[in-house]
Amino acid sequence: VLEKPATPKDTMDKIFHLIEQRFKGQSGIIYCFNRKEAEEVSSSLESRGIKSCCYHALMSAPYRNSASTVTFWRHS
Repeated sequence: VLEKPATPKDTMDKIFHLIEQRFKGQSGIIYCFNRKEAEEVSSSLESRGIKSCCYHALMSAPYRNSASTVTFWRHS
């Protein structure tokens, strides 16, 4: 558990550097406070070249249970 920086940019910079320095090539889960933040984190990681998938309760059941989502989580 890490303290969250004050700005969204600083937060994403910290997450990105942590992944690159300590967890490169590994799978992991980033817990967010809400759906919007989860989608923004996933999008930001993708834009920085880190494969990411957003998953939250408001997604449709077919998407949450789809083979592509399950495959992503099993092979990431």
